[in-house]
Amino acid sequence: MDGYVYQEGKKIYDGTGKEFLLKGVGLGNWLLPEGYMWKFFDECDRPRRIEKLISDLCGDTYGEFFWNKYRENYISKKDIEYIKSRGLNSVRLPLNARYLFERNGTERRLLSDGIKYVDWLLDWCEELGVYVILDMHGAPGGQTGTNIDDSEDNKPLLFSDKEYRIDLIWLWKKLASRYKERKIIAGYDLLNEPLPEWFSMYNHEVMLLYYELEKAIRKVDTNHMLILEGVHWATDWSVFEELKDNPLRNCMLEFHKYWDNPDAESLDKYLNMQNKLNYPIFMGEGGENNLEWYAGVFHLLEQYGISWNFWTYKKLDTHNSPICIKKPNKWDEIIRYIKNGEAPVNAKGIFNEYLNNIEFDNCSINEDVLNHVLRIGPLSIRAIFYDSINMELYHESYIDFRSNDGSDIRFLVDKGELSFKHYGGEKIREDQRLILAIHKGESFKYTFVAHGEEIYLKVHGEKGARVKIENTGEYVGTFQIHEADNYFIGVTRNGRNDLTIYCEDGICMLECVNIMNIL
Repeated sequence: MDGYVYQEGKKIYDGTGKEFLLKGVGLGNWLLPEGYMWKFFDECDRPRRIEKLISDLCGDTYGEFFWNKYRENYISKKDIEYIKSRGLNSVRLPLNARYLFERNGTERRLLSDGIKYVDWLLDWCEELGVYVILDMHGAPGGQTGTNIDDSEDNKPLLFSDKEYRIDLIWLWKKLASRYKERKIIAGYDLLNEPLPEWFSMYNHEVMLLYYELEKAIRKVDTNHMLILEGVHWATDWSVFEELKDNPLRNCMLEFHKYWDNPDAESLDKYLNMQNKLNYPIFMGEGGENNLEWYAGVFHLLEQYGISWNFWTYKKLDTHNSPICIKKPNKWDEIIRYIKNGEAPVNAKGIFNEYLNNIEFDNCSINEDVLNHVLRIGPLSIRAIFYDSINMELYHESYIDFRSNDGSDIRFLVDKGELSFKHYGGEKIREDQRLILAIHKGESFKYTFVAHGEEIYLKVHGEKGARVKIENTGEYVGTFQIHEADNYFIGVTRNGRNDLTIYCEDGICMLECVNIMNIL
């Protein structure tokens, strides 16, 4: 790396001084385990509760063995090599302060057994050229009062106990001093998702804390970018108003995006604040949804020059994260114990199988996930996720989605429900399916990367519509659309494809553009 990642105005620049966007994945569940990624219930939803589960079932000695092997196996250099091979340029590393330092009285020290994993990751990423964002996911005392920060009693004690505040400032200063020369670090994400709305009485403390952290970090590190998150799961940026009169240097603002509309209107509040403050913005967490949503939202972010990070890279028995850990044969016995206290016959054997399964070579890869995130074929793009439009008539919309565009978006069925809430990657229900009605004289463009796959249009109704297809400036053909579910229109180019669908007559009721492997 020639230099550090840095901010200038609304842009960020890499070590060579070239403008770029961060595009990466979050390494959730590694140094801060989350129960839902283990298929556990609320009773076992955070690190301290998972630790107790294993110690209760297998004893403290085994528990120590388990966690050492877990941290060695969960993320390895092979994982970073895979991430790099898919064209991603960064990872975001969630940290749990409890694993990184300890306090005795007024004395504090880093824990070598915890910090070594951060060192390993930095070494792998430096060798492979993948940027790292250090994310304080679980601050001392907890910044959210929920499972995601490993809270002890569901309160954000960071904001009510000054000793935890001192801890956090000390820890970030120590980390900054340790890593001040590591150019592979893109930035310090100072505090993950502080203060859900039910703890909003502390909101006024957040910017004060950010200013204190900036002052402490800049005493030892003047090079690394600082990343600030809004309150209420990083979605409320009202706290950033203070930056207008008291700006920070070399800074980026972060929001998170889950289960909401993947349209420009959903980004307005962040883009408006960006224009007011003149900082780059970063979607630091988004995912836990289905493939269709992925193909819509991440491409949209790039269109608006917004860096992004997919959450999360790996979890148990999943189809909507890039890497799937195989569920151990008797894993349901562990879940039954959590639920009703019925102990497994051989808990150590079950956990040993889990330790084996989390290694990269023993996991399965869900290639479709990053295909849709990156819009690389084969994939399916919902018609509503077009890149650009060319039309003369503004259509009045009765659906609260892309309503500023004036395109004619409709429900497939008479009584539809607008919802993008597919938490486990579930497919879109029939009553949630949206179609794009392309009227005579209108055209819509879809951009993706492909390598010789076949292209099909999924269409409904209005048979007899005539459409002209162009791909990357070249005429493909003119077709009469009939009532066919999948209508073959041609083969993709190698590399970037700019597919334009132009309606010459009638109305084309388009649901999907499918880019499929040739059988």
